[in-house]
Amino acid sequence: MTARAARFVALAIFGCAAATIAAAPLARRYGHPRAAAAIYALFSSVCHQRAERSFFLASEPFPVCQRCTGIYSGLFLGALVAGDALALARIRTRRAWVVGATLPLALDAALAWSGIRPGSALTRAATGLLFGSMLATLLVPALSELAAELAARRDSALGRQSLRAPGRPS
Repeated sequence: MTARAARFVALAIFGCAAATIAAAPLARRYGHPRAAAAIYALFSSVCHQRAERSFFLASEPFPVCQRCTGIYSGLFLGALVAGDALALARIRTRRAWVVGATLPLALDAALAWSGIRPGSALTRAATGLLFGSMLATLLVPALSELAAELAARRDSALGRQSLRAPGRPS
């Protein structure tokens, strides 16, 4: 898989996740409770889903909190623009970006948890967006490398099978 194909796959995956987040409240509001329940159940394994910390669409809460909404949106946006950044940055630099993006997210969560400063929808979403977009700079190339490795293994296995094919002279 080429880097361009990996970027397209990442865009599709992250875009579907973001679209599914927006689809859940719409499904619930407009008469598709089973579909909505399935989406809310899916995201319940990764998010606390507290309504007071969620964005709303059609008067219904998203199936993820504001921070998770930021992370999923950031993954999509990061994959969208990651190609240019990845061409210029080495893996160590991209890892540093993710660590650097984790710090504001952790600080915002810690300050809210400790009661020093209450979190806001804006800070939760913004720190999630920053983290998700930086995380995409690691995930997109990782997907490309995984696909390339799987293809090499497949090709190697096919090459070995053709050597053992019946009727083939040794």
